Amino acid sequence: MEQPESSAAGEASAPPLLSMIWYGRGNADHARAALQALQTQAVQSCELVVVDCGSSDDTVETFREAAKKDARIVLSSRWSTPAGDALLRALRLCRGEWIGVLPTNGVLKPRALELAAEWSARNPTVGAVCTPGFLVDAHGGNSDRIDIVTLILSTARPHLPAAIIRRQALVLSGLEREDWLLDALALDISYRLAADHGLAFASDVIAEPAKLDDNHGLPFDVMASIGDHLALADRAFSRDGFFGTDHASLRLECQANQLAILRTRLEAAGRHDLVFHVMRRAEQVLADFDALLKVDHRALRSLQRLLAIRSKDLGLLDGSLQKLLRHTWEMRHTSEMQDRLPIHIGYTTWNMPLLGPWMKRKATYQTLPEPSYHPLSPGRDALFADLYVMFGQRYEARGQVDLAVEMWNHAQPADNIDIDIMACQAMLKSPAASDAALAERQRRWVAHHLGERPWIALPRNKSGKIRVGYHCAFMSGDTMRYMMGNVIAAHDRTDFEVYGYAPLPIPGDIERGFDAWRLTPPPTKGLAPPKSYTDDEFMRLVRSDRIDVFVELTGFSPGNRFGAMSLRCAPVQVSFLNHTGTSQVPNVDYVLSDEICIATGSEAEKHYSEKIYRIPGCFFCFDYTIRDDSPPIAPPPFVRNGFVTFGCFGSGSKIGTALIEQWARILRHVPGSVLRIQNPQLSGSGERRYMAERFRQFGVAADRLTLEGGVDRPTLLRAYASIDISLDTWPYSGGNTIAESLWHGVPVVTYRGDRFSSAYGASLVTAGGCSDLVAHSFEQYVRIASDLASDGDRLKRLRRLLRQRSVDCGLGDSWSFSRKLERSYRDMLDRLDGERGTGDRAADGRKHVS
Repeated sequence: MEQPESSAAGEASAPPLLSMIWYGRGNADHARAALQALQTQAVQSCELVVVDCGSSDDTVETFREAAKKDARIVLSSRWSTPAGDALLRALRLCRGEWIGVLPTNGVLKPRALELAAEWSARNPTVGAVCTPGFLVDAHGGNSDRIDIVTLILSTARPHLPAAIIRRQALVLSGLEREDWLLDALALDISYRLAADHGLAFASDVIAEPAKLDDNHGLPFDVMASIGDHLALADRAFSRDGFFGTDHASLRLECQANQLAILRTRLEAAGRHDLVFHVMRRAEQVLADFDALLKVDHRALRSLQRLLAIRSKDLGLLDGSLQKLLRHTWEMRHTSEMQDRLPIHIGYTTWNMPLLGPWMKRKATYQTLPEPSYHPLSPGRDALFADLYVMFGQRYEARGQVDLAVEMWNHAQPADNIDIDIMACQAMLKSPAASDAALAERQRRWVAHHLGERPWIALPRNKSGKIRVGYHCAFMSGDTMRYMMGNVIAAHDRTDFEVYGYAPLPIPGDIERGFDAWRLTPPPTKGLAPPKSYTDDEFMRLVRSDRIDVFVELTGFSPGNRFGAMSLRCAPVQVSFLNHTGTSQVPNVDYVLSDEICIATGSEAEKHYSEKIYRIPGCFFCFDYTIRDDSPPIAPPPFVRNGFVTFGCFGSGSKIGTALIEQWARILRHVPGSVLRIQNPQLSGSGERRYMAERFRQFGVAADRLTLEGGVDRPTLLRAYASIDISLDTWPYSGGNTIAESLWHGVPVVTYRGDRFSSAYGASLVTAGGCSDLVAHSFEQYVRIASDLASDGDRLKRLRRLLRQRSVDCGLGDSWSFSRKLERSYRDMLDRLDGERGTGDRAADGRKHVS
């Protein structure tokens, strides 16, 4: 798989420059130890950046003499009172690609820089590589999980000397800006890096001893520290923050934990006289919890997480309360009572006179955190599962797919099928994924959620018409309407009967396309049979309908029926439409594709459990003639603007940094051009800032971008009039965005990747009559887009022709596409008869036949 220029392997042979920071005041012994440790390192590509903050001993002279003999030592003397100010100055002085901070009274281990160089090579895009001791609780214990959840919502605090920081990531996160919270700088740095780039973990220790002292001999301003730590929680859970504004209880939970951390620091330092400042602010957090609990039941979950690690002083009620709260947690009221205040025993307990206020005081500030969660509580994994789900979704919305999958991997308990489904589908958008890795992920999903399922053969019904059953969890949506609505209605009723299955009622225009349809919601709490269908019940229903060919259109989205398919619903079963990859689900016979998406004889074939059935031409159809809601085609906007506007209306989850690098190259090749990106994920100012920052790292200023949030469909369709050229996404192609662009006269440039999800855009563009706009490398992608932007006459001509061309070339021809599907279904059934006659199907149900 071709990678963007900056990530090409083997480009640089020299090790990266590593910067190590020493800062503080009055510690000459440690200065000499740091210099000695620097000399013992095998890696010489390093520098020592020293910021002395007014030492009165011989610290400065020690470094000054060493700097005369060693050009790698950079010395800066500055009178700084806040430790954060000194550290920030040192970070800005660093020239290395990676940065480390020397611990107070600690030294580097002999192989520290060698290990750091190895980690940097293996993790070229993360914000920091963290080691044991990076997240440390009040009892000296190290967190075995390092991510944005444990960083912001646990009782451990970050220790920067246990990490190496990628300087470019820090620059992109605002190194040169003046908005740092200096008295919470370690947390601020860690939060920004985790949110914008992610944190990696390495098991080796690089410095010892890891003494937790963030002040390095400098004064500690408790009021400023309290203010900045609370301000960071406000910022993180704001409109501009990573977490957004809809999590008031989590903001208070974060503040309660940060205050507990500060209190333990003060008590450990013997500054009991200052603890009352922390307690006073904690009382305000409690008051805010009280007010919030009256209107937002999610506060219950935050309070229980706080109490589960603060049970030391609950006395005789300890075990009983934890059992009671665990029971209410397991009831999972969050999913059932989204829009109303839950009246249950857990809620009543927290609000009970005397007991409730006492519990809340214990949870928020009167009791310090313990090293581990109470044994009778649900446990850490269960307590934090919902947070990993939510913040995985936040990462995905920002195009940080690998971090999203990492979050969902931690979203325990692992029997939540929808979480694993989201991870499977999201992996298709990962630039690092391969067909082999995708297949392995699917096999793990099958093993965990379905287990071993035998191969099952069902006889086909040879009397009467061929019955086709379509299932889709989003049968009522526009995607279904424009892709399959007319196709289903166009099936030849002299030979076919068509059944539909959906978990929700469907609109009349779609329902009329079926001869019969079934409302088949999956089992849900509060929904009892016969209104819901388990996998086994769904399978029996489809069999009772005597369906010959069952087609799952949902893909790996919530609500799919792959579980029922593993039990064999019909003689022939097909995966189509919303999952451009293998399912690895037993008894799924075919995946529909075409020659462009999965070429015959390609490496991808061997990773599919299904037989790959290639439809002639394109395997998709988008028919916008169904409803007359399209605005008239407007002239290309460069005519009135005087510059070319590129555009993409694809989901934010499809726009990762690797793709942004290529779009930035296009903008640099076309002077004066702008790029309009519009999707619901850009509705928040924080998301727009993050998008603009990623372009900035590749030399594109914010004034070259138009970033717009979500709008209704009519408004979005009118927005195509503002675009000259659409840029397809990679490694997960656009579907609706390609077809809609062509329908509105906007040419689409796409890059044909090396797997199904990244190649189907090429199939769509080709079916739209624009095969010359398909690139086979990133170089071609940039060149095709740049050349097209310079050809105004061609842009005008395409504007006039593309709508009709998409119909004439087959992309929007539902009648012809329905005939192709019918021929495919007949062929599949004929093959079934042939396999039964030869015994091939029973011998090897997963044999590849194209």
